[in-house]
Amino acid sequence: MKKIIYFLLLSSFISLGQTDTLSYGFTKKLQIESSNFIKLFKFEIGHGCNQSKNVKLIFKNEISPCFVFVKNIDKKTTKNIVKLLNQKTSYGGGYDACFDTNYALLIYDKNGCITSSIQISLSCNRLHTKSIIDVLIPLYEMDFTPVGFSPRARKTLIELLNEPEINKKYLR
Repeated sequence: MKKIIYFLLLSSFISLGQTDTLSYGFTKKLQIESSNFIKLFKFEIGHGCNQSKNVKLIFKNEISPCFVFVKNIDKKTTKNIVKLLNQKTSYGGGYDACFDTNYALLIYDKNGCITSSIQISLSCNRLHTKSIIDVLIPLYEMDFTPVGFSPRARKTLIELLNEPEINKKYLR
C-alpha cells in the first residue's frame, strides 16, 4: 500500500513540471464563425521578460513564461471581440510609436484548437497578429498595425475584456 501511495505522489510531482502542448489550427483570417472562446493572458515582467524586444505569447510551442493566464472569455463575448476587431471603424485613432504588449488573446475554435493569437498594446493603442484582419490589409506591409484603435473601439474592447485591472488602468 505504501508503495502505491509513494508511486502516486511521485507521478503527480513529475507531472507538475510538464505543460500541455498547444493544438494549432491557425486560420489566415480572423473569423467570427470559427471563434468559440478566448483565453486572456497578461504580460508580466520577470522570468527574464521585459519589453526591450518583441515578446511572443507562444514560444517553443508553449505559452511564454512572460505571460500569465487571466481568464476564459465566453463564446458570445468572443464573437463580439472578433467582430469589433474586424470593423474598419475600430481603427484610425492615434497611437504611440511603441509596442509594449499588455495583454494577449488566444482564440480557440469549438474543437479547442487555437485559430488566432493577438497581442494587444493598450499603452501604445495597437495590436499585433499574424491573422489577417481584412480591413487592415492595405497596411500589412508593416509587422505591427500602423494605426491605433479608434476611441470607441478601444473603450468597447476594454469593456468586452471585462477585467478589473484593465478597466482600472485603461478605461477612462
